[in-house]
Amino acid sequence: MSLIDDDTKESENESGMDEEAVQIVFDANGGLFDNQEQTVTFNVLKGTPLSVIEAEPVRAGYEFGGWFLDSEFTKAADPNEFVVTENAVLFAKWQEAADLDKESILMAAEAGIYLVVYADNTKVGNATVTIVGKGAYGGTKTVKFKVLARRFK
Repeated sequence: MSLIDDDTKESENESGMDEEAVQIVFDANGGLFDNQEQTVTFNVLKGTPLSVIEAEPVRAGYEFGGWFLDSEFTKAADPNEFVVTENAVLFAKWQEAADLDKESILMAAEAGIYLVVYADNTKVGNATVTIVGKGAYGGTKTVKFKVLARRFK
């Protein structure tokens, strides 16, 4: 994905100075993006703030805990402060999901501002559904539940 022309390695900013294009790779680290891939790559201009790049993965049973510059999660990339200055790889951090109440799920469904991801929901037993806020709405919640066998009379 690109926020600039893929065939362009240089572009002019508002002051007329050339700016170099760089790549930023988002590694979902066990999760998936909307396109069902584990990584997405953006070509951006140096100086692009992380906050303008939309890349939030989902992972059943977990809540997204932010982007980090290292796979050990010691260097956070705060979207309000991090600016892309060179080629970079960011790693998703995950936290086990807390329970979500039924009322919260219904409110999100009525608003139509979410993505729903299912896992292990085709057989009787344990299952999960992950709800991810889209656009201006952030956050991820995962709900675990049981799929019961239907009784026929």
